[in-house]
Amino acid sequence: MRDWKICVYQTSMRTLCILGVFGFLLVGVPLFGQAQEPPKKEEPTRPVERPTTNPLNLDDDIIDQSQVIKTGFILRITVAGEAEPSDTYFVDTTGSVVLKYQGTPISVTVSKFPPKIAADEIAKAFKKYLNNPVVSVSIVGVPRSTVFLNAPALVLRNRGPATIKADTTLQQILTLAEYSDLADLVNVKITRTDKEGKKTTFTVDLKSYMDSANPDEKDNPVLQNKDQIWVPSLGKNANSTQPSFVYVGGEVVKTLEKVPYHDKPPMTVIEAITQVGGTGPFADRKRIQVRRAGSKVPILVDLDLVDSGDETNNVELKANDSIIVPRLAQTHFYYVNGGLAKTGRFPYDHNMTLTQAIMENGGPVPYAKLKDGVIIRHLNPDGDPNKTLNIPFNFEAMLKRKKPDIALLPGDAIYIPAGSPPTNQPWDVFRFLNFANSVVNLYNQFTGRGFGFGSGGN
Repeated sequence: MRDWKICVYQTSMRTLCILGVFGFLLVGVPLFGQAQEPPKKEEPTRPVERPTTNPLNLDDDIIDQSQVIKTGFILRITVAGEAEPSDTYFVDTTGSVVLKYQGTPISVTVSKFPPKIAADEIAKAFKKYLNNPVVSVSIVGVPRSTVFLNAPALVLRNRGPATIKADTTLQQILTLAEYSDLADLVNVKITRTDKEGKKTTFTVDLKSYMDSANPDEKDNPVLQNKDQIWVPSLGKNANSTQPSFVYVGGEVVKTLEKVPYHDKPPMTVIEAITQVGGTGPFADRKRIQVRRAGSKVPILVDLDLVDSGDETNNVELKANDSIIVPRLAQTHFYYVNGGLAKTGRFPYDHNMTLTQAIMENGGPVPYAKLKDGVIIRHLNPDGDPNKTLNIPFNFEAMLKRKKPDIALLPGDAIYIPAGSPPTNQPWDVFRFLNFANSVVNLYNQFTGRGFGFGSGGN
């Protein structure tokens, strides 16, 4: 018995040893081999190349959401609570977008409508499939027009493609290009391509337009997509005399106006803007740019600080300076709709309240449902309906000071249902007497007692 136990013990130990060697070969050897590998050399970190802003990009990234939709626009369409049709769409050549709902294509014409009306049209199409669909539409992309600037060395500081607006003129784009004293502005050549692909070249005397008291608009043409602009050099005949004007463009009352320049006393930004009628209602007064030849970075001016007495922002100008007044960003507006005297988009002022916004726009219309107001607040710029906050308010209680006022935020949309006149007018004494007299007449006719009150019987 003892020899049998020893035999079993020895066999078990041999088995364990074999298993141990096999496990080392399976696990230990690869790990050992890994440990012996030399560490990999780290690649040197390359600096990230950041795209530089094109100084000739006249068209900014702010898209006017009140403009009508056109072919080629890109829209963000959201149907509340419905993920499938909520997407980005391209407006085709027919002026339509094709949405899908449960695999069914739904074509809706949106061209020639502003986003709000387009949303109503889409909501009408979805009423076949949804109860009370809530649709929002925003413009996220518009076709851009581009021109090309070229000139000999030292004539233009900035050359190449330039993104323009629909009303950009030759004078404005050359000002942004920062032309030098070598620029021959009398013989600027523009090559234009028509729809059939035919090219024509014409010469423009921009200097005559700039120096004349009664300039001819043909010497400062509005540019078109794919225009090629050539500015020749004066060469030895270069005139060092600078133009005696400054130029003001953007969100001002009289845009792209020339203002006669003077240096005694020095001309300032506020003086030049005042001479063109001041800033427009949608002007971003805190981000005004002064572009100066020879300076790559524009000078930023805050007109609100100037109005507060900060003269350091009232920059002194030089001849040939250009002042660009940008448009307010989309988040600097609030929106009013429903039963109010004035509806639409309005500039947001800091520290604005709900009652201030309503009363500044004429107040509610008769029969408006003042107790059922709502503020729609988007918590992110993409208009995600899952991140939209609806804030109900009772404007009637606010007027009676039974409810506190509400502070507005940029981008808020205010809505009060319009309501309608009551169908049954309240009873008054005269209406009651007329009604009673009619009842008595009917009774007297039925009983044969005559008409009206006081008719005696037999």
